[in-house]
Amino acid sequence: MMNRKHIRNGLIGAALVLLAAAALARGWDAPSLLPFKAEEVSEIEMYQYIVPAATQKKTVSDPDQMAQVCRRIAAASVQPRTDEQSYTGGETTIFRFHLQDQRTFEISFTEPHFVRCTDGAVYQTPANLGGIWRAMDVPAESVPENELF
Repeated sequence: MMNRKHIRNGLIGAALVLLAAAALARGWDAPSLLPFKAEEVSEIEMYQYIVPAATQKKTVSDPDQMAQVCRRIAAASVQPRTDEQSYTGGETTIFRFHLQDQRTFEISFTEPHFVRCTDGAVYQTPANLGGIWRAMDVPAESVPENELF
């Protein structure tokens, strides 16, 4: 008959195995696209276009929706890119995070699944970050092209 100590140790061991498996699936040193926490964000502007002159913008300020955007982006698996290939063409979605400390951080996602961040990092991802734009239930408005840059 097993005593409580053996059961507890078995449960702790199982939890550690699950944690290790999750870390290996994600990668121990997998980069994160967001160098901040969702709680630090005061507003998110999302832009989407195929042709820059036809850009649409959605502004997210609801804390639950901002947390949802941050969770989906943080969950995306990414691999660093080191080549000099151009990542233009196709649908582009830009996420502009306005942080509470007045900093701004941008992520640009361009099909076919390339990501460029404010800090200059470039990644490739199997995730469709453009789907976040479509899933966010906030009104879209047209914006001038110069607001993108």
